[in-house]
Amino acid sequence: MTKLCKDCKHYRKDLISRIFPFFGDKGDYDMCGRKKNDNLVTGRDNPSFCDIERRHYSALDLCGVEGKYWEAK
Repeated sequence: MTKLCKDCKHYRKDLISRIFPFFGDKGDYDMCGRKKNDNLVTGRDNPSFCDIERRHYSALDLCGVEGKYWEAK
């Protein structure tokens, strides 16, 4: 089964595509709302872009190509 971000419960559609659908739906600014608690100053979660989360060459604790934090909606 292919784990697509758009099928994950953490997926958030970007606001620009919602307001202006005529720009096209490339998904460049879609967000991942997974709770990471990565802001050590405020303790708040910093959402990141889906394409950054799914990259395979990062040493950070990201979802990766295999979608290790993917959860069904």
